[in-house]
Amino acid sequence: MALIYKVKQASKATKEGKKLYHPSIISMGIVTTAQLAKEIAEYSSLTAGDVKSTIDNLITVMRKHLVASEVVELDGIGTFRIRLRSQGNGAETPDEVLPQQSVPRLYFRTAAKRSTTRSTALWALLENLRYRHIDQLQGSTTPQAFSESDREKKEEANQDF
Repeated sequence: MALIYKVKQASKATKEGKKLYHPSIISMGIVTTAQLAKEIAEYSSLTAGDVKSTIDNLITVMRKHLVASEVVELDGIGTFRIRLRSQGNGAETPDEVLPQQSVPRLYFRTAAKRSTTRSTALWALLENLRYRHIDQLQGSTTPQAFSESDREKKEEANQDF
């Protein structure tokens, strides 16, 4: 497998007035929770339904801790936290500050190369990557477009468990 990319021209010019070209990764599809559950089940003694339930419960438990102002750390993956992002309407005194002046944002920071448990971190996903230009794909010069109906079908597949 390889990462598929295309060439895009920058929208803004450099100081010299040139619009340079850069590679841009193309998304070739969406992998749903149900698909991940099926694949994870192949590596374990759990059924795809058990894995899907575990993933769903992970999200529920993470939310519980995040809304309690706690940072959630997943070994080998990274940390999640909620921060408030100002909307540009600050207050002149500390007493005038209200949380409604900001928007809550979920922040994610990838784990270091190795976690404390010595498990491989997400950074390992970026090692030894291969790339293919979109024009090198057999029988296609443009990526498949994924419509809303495709996404809805994939979401329906999530409900099979």
